Amino acid sequence: MKHLILVGACYLDTILSVPHYPEEDSKLRATTLEVRRGGNCPNTAEVLQELLRNSSTTSEARDLQPWLVSSLPAAESPGALKIISSFGDGAVVRLDHCMYRDGCTEAASSYIIRSQKTGSRTIVNYNGLPEMTVGEFAAVVDAFAGEQETWWHFEVRSFPLLQIASRPPVRHPSFLTFAFPRVGSDSRDDTGMHPPSSTIIALGQGQCRGGETKEGRPARTSRRGRCCVLLQELGRGQ
Repeated sequence: MKHLILVGACYLDTILSVPHYPEEDSKLRATTLEVRRGGNCPNTAEVLQELLRNSSTTSEARDLQPWLVSSLPAAESPGALKIISSFGDGAVVRLDHCMYRDGCTEAASSYIIRSQKTGSRTIVNYNGLPEMTVGEFAAVVDAFAGEQETWWHFEVRSFPLLQIASRPPVRHPSFLTFAFPRVGSDSRDDTGMHPPSSTIIALGQGQCRGGETKEGRPARTSRRGRCCVLLQELGRGQ
């Protein structure tokens, strides 16, 4: 059995569609409201789940087990139950190793104002849940210690989380995405927003394949012992 462990934040997104972006200290009626689960790792897990369900043979579907590891509110809270149910009945994705925070009732939340006039999206995030600790992550790693093949994917938004993400045994292939605000750039994506810069880091034993930045410059690589680290910075040209 192959295991893919996705470690990252899980959000409940509240999306308000409005005719135009509201002025400060004004009132505007939304045309639609949608609440859905969000987050890079949970969304990736859902795509994998659909691919596995639509696999041509049942043996292929049973050969890969995706796991989501996130900090969530208390297991019986409405927020946690909504996230769990969002993967549907008979979910392929397993959430056994999520950190359910006793005493917390609210999931990490994003409030998104989507302008129908320009297509822009304005996002306000709130996350009152405790971050995963090194000890908690070590326990997850230990739980997979006996497995022959595991792959790890991390979404990292702070340096402490980067330290945690660097701890898997080097025999396990690992992929990290590290997001940080864009600085000194006027470029926008197709929604009119300033996309964040991203650093993609591949950790693994043996070798890793390089790449180029968005501006065509070679990606920076470094080696330390048996662990190869690839840094590919998008949108910064560094």
